[in-house]
Amino acid sequence: MNRRAVSIAVTHALTLAITTVLVSGLLLGAGTVLDGQEKRAAESQFDEIGSDLTAQLNTLDRLNETGSTVNVSVEPEYPGSVAGRSWSFEVVPGSESDTYDTPSVIQIESPHYERTAEYPVGNETRIDYGSPDNSDTPVLSLCAGTITIGECE
Repeated sequence: MNRRAVSIAVTHALTLAITTVLVSGLLLGAGTVLDGQEKRAAESQFDEIGSDLTAQLNTLDRLNETGSTVNVSVEPEYPGSVAGRSWSFEVVPGSESDTYDTPSVIQIESPHYERTAEYPVGNETRIDYGSPDNSDTPVLSLCAGTITIGECE
């Protein structure tokens, strides 16, 4: 009779242990899937921001090619965070890019993601390279034949 009481307790303990292992595995798997989804969402938002910044700089470049002296500023608005994380961008010479051989490159990065997204800019106009004070509402200006990140002086 003592053997049955032991087998019920052992069965109960094994059932709890197996259930705990299975639930832990499901939770870990779900966490990995969510991390992957977050990275894909961030890359998608970086692509949208990079494409728009490229278009803005190309528009300023085309305005300079008209032959008239033009002073104009644009202030596009972007989200303050990408996938819930901070981000920033910088316009650098193409020689600083590992990927593109263009005059200038926009680099978007976030300290939470290991990759820096790069977007080529095929400009003819001189650019004062740099990073804006505020990436979510940067000021991009064409000032007397030079594209600047910030207001004209």
